[in-house]
Amino acid sequence: TAQRLRDSHHPGIQQLRSSVLLNSAPEATVEEVNSHMLQQATVLFPAVCGKPTATGVKAPAAGRRNIFTVWTREAKRAWFYDQILGMERPNGELWSPTQQVHCLQTFFKDLYAPEDEPELPSLPPLQAPVITPEEAHHRLSRLPVHKATPSHQAPTAATVACADILAPWFSRKVGALSSFPAVWSDCWLFLMPKVSHPVLPRQFRPIGLTESTGRALAGHLQDALKPYLQAFVGPWPQLAYMAGRSTGEALHRVFSHCHTVSAANKKPVYNIHAARAKLTQAASSSSRQTPSSSGRLRTGGVQASLDLSQAFDRLSWHLIHDALIEAQVPLELRVQLLEFYRGLGYHLAYGSETALRGVKQGCRVAPLLWSLATGLLLRRLARVTSSEWVRRALTAFADDFHIGQVIHSSRDLLLAIERLGLVLQLLIEARMKVNIDKSVVLLLVNHSYASRWRRREIVSDKQGPRLRISTPSVGILKLPIVDSHKFLGGDYLLPGGLHAAHGGLPIAANLGNLDQTSAGSHLSFCTGSSAETQTLASLHSTYGPLRT
Repeated sequence: TAQRLRDSHHPGIQQLRSSVLLNSAPEATVEEVNSHMLQQATVLFPAVCGKPTATGVKAPAAGRRNIFTVWTREAKRAWFYDQILGMERPNGELWSPTQQVHCLQTFFKDLYAPEDEPELPSLPPLQAPVITPEEAHHRLSRLPVHKATPSHQAPTAATVACADILAPWFSRKVGALSSFPAVWSDCWLFLMPKVSHPVLPRQFRPIGLTESTGRALAGHLQDALKPYLQAFVGPWPQLAYMAGRSTGEALHRVFSHCHTVSAANKKPVYNIHAARAKLTQAASSSSRQTPSSSGRLRTGGVQASLDLSQAFDRLSWHLIHDALIEAQVPLELRVQLLEFYRGLGYHLAYGSETALRGVKQGCRVAPLLWSLATGLLLRRLARVTSSEWVRRALTAFADDFHIGQVIHSSRDLLLAIERLGLVLQLLIEARMKVNIDKSVVLLLVNHSYASRWRRREIVSDKQGPRLRISTPSVGILKLPIVDSHKFLGGDYLLPGGLHAAHGGLPIAANLGNLDQTSAGSHLSFCTGSSAETQTLASLHSTYGPLRT
């Protein structure tokens, strides 16, 4: 149906365009235009406007008409259309529908509108964005036609089909704004299960659907913010949502750290000619120690991969406000961005909630605001550590944070753990939720200078060894210690890990699923610039053949 709506000569399209409400009511509201277009599209294209399929569930292919296929299709329809839940009590007893609704309301209220969330400071009056009819037509006509909309609003394909008719109205509507209408700011949530059998609210992923013309406005704000974002975040290692950066660059930084530590701890292969040369050298200076053997005996490594739970949903508007100011975003644009989110409301089938924090995943402005906030956090971290250390040791890709530090002495080790505590402290002070159980630490500190430290700072519980990390105000956090970990689809490990001495294990890089990584963006590791191709070749030669 979306393909038919692209054809301007289709009889149904011509009838839809001739019946748009704006022909008789040029000052109609956004809600009135949506309602009228939805009604007309329902009559002309019934397949477009049935119950919304936010998940892209497709009908089974011909020939698969067995009972299991029919049952699967009906089960999916019951889940996505009727929102049948199966949440349980801690003892395994199934909750009643009323109890499930109450549990969901409590969970999402705490997520989006906690009582202790401070309000934004007062802002100057909104100055309406200026969008010309030509720009309006350009943005409306290029909306993705398969992007789902809430069931009570016009489908995106219908908006695209009538873009030239809607453009003058949209331009006037935006230019006359004194505040953003709720239909443009609000978000309608559909709950997608993260696991096969979700029983807890946190096991659902809320997918936000928004009104189509509001996405065109978000695109205008996005383009206005991009130059300031590039200048503000460009010098810092946030590698997502930035021009000229990619998943490959993030992986290259992480694996380069692994290779540095691995190479320094690799035992040399015995060679008779090298041994004779070493004896000759020792005869001339018996007290001198070669740099390679010294480095191998002293070099260690500490890595940490931090997992943030519901990062976009918990992003503080105060942090966004401070980041916009420090990025020197003009006051007019700053007010437009904050007002676009200040009136944000979330709607569920079980009720509604006015948000006090968070950015809408799926909104075109949200990734830029997240990167801007990350840039501010990196600058704050540089003030308490150093700019050189942040650029060298930290790698941020969307809401994934990796810290890799090379150790040569006990002083380096203590400083590395202290700075890891500062990173955790900074994220927690920014009201982020660091998932301690999913965050991990990789250690290679088996040298003599770390023996006492290991006995004091590494503890064990039922899940395995954990590293004690002190933070200035939060106290002591205990992060799991592992021998390998997956970062952006790549498995990496330090040689020897926690329990071995000076192991010679190779660094493993499993890069088979990178097309499915990167939070919110479809980035491919194997395509793009020549720099990415060189990165791939470097990883191949360093870590062995890539396994797919």
